Amino acid sequence: NWNYNPSNQDTKKANENILEVLESLSEIQKEGKIRYIGLSNETCWGTIQFLKYLKNFPNLKLVSTQNEYSLLCRLYDLDMAEMSHHENISLLAYSPLAGGFLTGKYLDGSVPKNSRLSRASRAPQSRVLRELGDSL
Repeated sequence: NWNYNPSNQDTKKANENILEVLESLSEIQKEGKIRYIGLSNETCWGTIQFLKYLKNFPNLKLVSTQNEYSLLCRLYDLDMAEMSHHENISLLAYSPLAGGFLTGKYLDGSVPKNSRLSRASRAPQSRVLRELGDSL
């Protein structure tokens, strides 16, 4: 249920970007504007790369990752959970009700006007929710 394909990524470019982000965050932290950092929608490999480069920035500490997590989306359990446990990085789950699907809002195939599902037809989660809705 996730159309992520890293096979075309440029590893060098990805690492350069991570380093650039950390350099910027380090400056912002020195100005007293942030205390800790967190990631959002990051992969296990990406998080490990951030941790690797953070060794060069003793003033920064990665404390959380905000990834999708619910009864219907358990991708975090595959590898992120183990890495987070050993690296002491907390999960800030988003969409714990799977975009409203777990509330019963979409029973009988109904999609209320202005609901999250009606506005996000191209999101991977929407496709999954639609397929699940059809089968229930």
